[in-house]
Amino acid sequence: MAFEPGPYVPYPVSEDRSGSPPPGFDPTRPFNPFTGVELIVSGLRRTSLTSAAENLTEIIENLRDDGTIIPNLQIVSPSNVHQLDFVFVSLTGELRENLRPDILENTRVILENIDGLEARWKIATGKFDKTRQIYFEASDDVNPIVLKTNIDDMLRTHGHEVQASYIPRDTQRIFYHLVNRESVESLIATPYVIDGRSYVPHYSRFIQPTFGLEIVINGVGDFPEARSIIDAYLERKYRDDSDEPVVRSSRTELDGSVYCAVLRNPAITSRFLNEPFQIFSESSFSPSPPTYLYVLNSKGRSITAFDNNRPPPTSIPQAPPFQQQLVNLVAQNVANSSTLAHVVQEQLHILQTTFQNTQEAIALAFSHALTAYSLGNRLTASQSELASLQAQLSTTYMLLVVGAAPNAQQTAQLGIRIEGLNAQINDVHERKARLEHQLDSMITPSAPAAESFSNTSSA
Repeated sequence: MAFEPGPYVPYPVSEDRSGSPPPGFDPTRPFNPFTGVELIVSGLRRTSLTSAAENLTEIIENLRDDGTIIPNLQIVSPSNVHQLDFVFVSLTGELRENLRPDILENTRVILENIDGLEARWKIATGKFDKTRQIYFEASDDVNPIVLKTNIDDMLRTHGHEVQASYIPRDTQRIFYHLVNRESVESLIATPYVIDGRSYVPHYSRFIQPTFGLEIVINGVGDFPEARSIIDAYLERKYRDDSDEPVVRSSRTELDGSVYCAVLRNPAITSRFLNEPFQIFSESSFSPSPPTYLYVLNSKGRSITAFDNNRPPPTSIPQAPPFQQQLVNLVAQNVANSSTLAHVVQEQLHILQTTFQNTQEAIALAFSHALTAYSLGNRLTASQSELASLQAQLSTTYMLLVVGAAPNAQQTAQLGIRIEGLNAQINDVHERKARLEHQLDSMITPSAPAAESFSNTSSA
């Protein structure tokens, strides 16, 4: 009898089904899934690839034996290549799908109180502890492998213990993951000088989370009272019959440019991130849409030491060419006095020429400096005026948000006031932009002078 395939038979329905989707989930709209509910626990034993995870497992078992209640945890060793002193810790099972950052925070506090351990909320994606990660960048004319050997020796000499180091394929970057966070601060404060070049370590710019699912709004630095306005907005929009505060904690970070907040529960957090946020829609600036702090940190940029008011790295001046020539002539035992005299005359001519160029460059630079000083004063005045207008606008917005106007007429007057302030702010922005353009145009012509001065220094 011939085989007949018959109709398609689906795979049997599994009894192990997924739970309910996160609160506020709508498959027809963009959605911000929960992320970043994970700890990083450091200070563990690092004698093998798995020793840190084994060490933490032993600690947790001892705590349970002593009567401490700790939920089931997923402990992950981040590397199968390097022996590291930290692991990533998260909840398992149903508590992983229906996130409970409050339970993980209780676990964090318990582990933090153990001598030698440090338990923090993980700041971003990745397999390393970015709070102890730096990298050096070699220029195209420098072999990164040779440079790494020199840096390795200097780190050992100065007592900076390294957990892992490597050079990513096809790059000039040399990464180091250090044991002590103090080593990062020390290296940033005192760059290494190798073969006449100063190497300043790069490090990640981040904000340390205080709790899981912490939210951020980036780009509020131009609004002096952004924190109080957003706090009031959140309380007014999401407070329910329980009368519990919606904003459990808030702050601004990175010189006031980033608003951070921990909201009452994941459901409110999800609603806030997935609903339109238009409180500043009529203002003259537009901050980034709200997101998780974990996501913002994961997209963070790398900064160098001179981003924190430190001077940029510079190369140490090389020996003047004519001195090197004289050294070579002596080393080669050149006996021809006429040739030596010719070389000396050429160097004297170079010195005379560069001295004259230096005088001209200094005079030109002084002229530009005076003009730039005047423009700078006017720019500072514009910035002060802009700050004053923004403060007035912030206060007016606060009155409008909290409903301070008793009637529709006064509310309309507040709206007119906001429009007027926005217009003035735009005018000051344009004036400030013109001054900045004039200042830039003054700086650009000085480049040849700076080049001439640099050539003089190397002559």
